[in-house]
Amino acid sequence: MTKARLALLVAVVLPARADRQEHRLSIAAGASLSAMQAGGVSTSAPSGGARVRYAYGLANSVELAGSVGLTVANNIEFPHAVVDGEQGNLFVDIYAPELALGVRFIPGVALSRWFTKIRPLLGTKLGARVDWRRNADLLDDAPGNDNKRLSRPDDVLYLQTFAGLEVGVEVRLSPALVVGIVTTADVSTAETTTVGVQLELGHHFY
Repeated sequence: MTKARLALLVAVVLPARADRQEHRLSIAAGASLSAMQAGGVSTSAPSGGARVRYAYGLANSVELAGSVGLTVANNIEFPHAVVDGEQGNLFVDIYAPELALGVRFIPGVALSRWFTKIRPLLGTKLGARVDWRRNADLLDDAPGNDNKRLSRPDDVLYLQTFAGLEVGVEVRLSPALVVGIVTTADVSTAETTTVGVQLELGHHFY
């Protein structure tokens, strides 16, 4: 075998190595939009967040993962909310740390050479999230009252569980480095629905 053919073979095989028993450590950042409730009313608000994810390859196309994350949304308005018998426009900040377990199906070269570098992914996840609502302000919503403060409601914590789906695509830049774009959607027991998109950078190792 000539040196040129050997170099070509190595270039093809290295990015195509199997994912079984492979570890992946990823970091991700993204934005989301959530529909939520407070004070008897519903609203939608944007948020930003970051996650760290560790995964293990159960098979060439299936990985099991655990993740920790934090989502932050500031100055969310719940118009005409009722808190302790008073009605007004409620403004709160939300900090939501979470833990989740998930499974992803990522077809690789074991299924097709088309997936040597660019691969679709489909995943599911289950987790728990603490919804910490703080820095609340209830302002008078009556015309002419210039948003007079009615009260400063106490901080509250809500523990909720959630289930979600992940759909995306990833590009294997090298045998060890992967970058991907993942869209997410989840529903929680607190009647909160969230959709989002995140950029994920992962490092593979054995």
